[in-house]
Amino acid sequence: MAEQLEELGESILAFIREQKALILFITIPILTVVIGLLSWHVTHHFGSTKRQDALAVIDDKRSLALKNHQKAMEFLQSELQKLEATFDTATTAKKASLQEKINTTQPDFTEVGKQYEEFFQAHSQTQEGRVAGVQAAQIFMQQESYPKALEIFSQIFTGDHTLGLFYDIYIRPVYAGLLEEMEMHEQALSETEKILAVIHDLKGMNSIASSIEPDLLFSKARLGAALKDSAAVSGAVDQLVGKYPSHEETRLALTIQMVSASK
Repeated sequence: MAEQLEELGESILAFIREQKALILFITIPILTVVIGLLSWHVTHHFGSTKRQDALAVIDDKRSLALKNHQKAMEFLQSELQKLEATFDTATTAKKASLQEKINTTQPDFTEVGKQYEEFFQAHSQTQEGRVAGVQAAQIFMQQESYPKALEIFSQIFTGDHTLGLFYDIYIRPVYAGLLEEMEMHEQALSETEKILAVIHDLKGMNSIASSIEPDLLFSKARLGAALKDSAAVSGAVDQLVGKYPSHEETRLALTIQMVSASK
């Protein structure tokens, strides 16, 4: 389990360094690994067998949709390969059409997404329900239905219940990034600061948490600039300079600070 978490953290860190906002690191492979680990955690530690079995039925449908998508991709790839050695105008157009389908076709999770959402609404205060909620939100984000994903995350993170370190480190950053994507900067900054507070309390004892701290501080600086909150910007920059002086995020945050100060 520890090795899985280390690999996940490295994947997330490598990807988000290339992106502007945290929302953009929500790729299907990375978030699927997160959900897989979360499902493992639920299965081995929490919940009722009845709810787990009900959720497993939906998971199986999702796996089937992925397999069908993979088969469709393999067929399109084979059709494209058949045309590789032909270069007339009609074939070139057909190859372009096939490549476009390969690049844009996504798994059909429409019905599965609805079922995850319904399961979440029926069991939103349980571990299984929250896993279903994250699954539904992932599908909605893939479909660019950001308001629907935001509604689910808001329900997950609202209330006085303690979700635990896994949610704070892996899922809450997705929520913060989604808020930023929807230009809800004040709420995004609040969620980012919550994650940073958790990382601070860990005092370097969790390598995954520490590995995403520079990116979160950069996010804080970016959000602070959007809100014209000079204290948030300077606070983030000071931490970056003090702890990560050679990081790209530090250079970018300093640039943001200079630009925002000149306005």
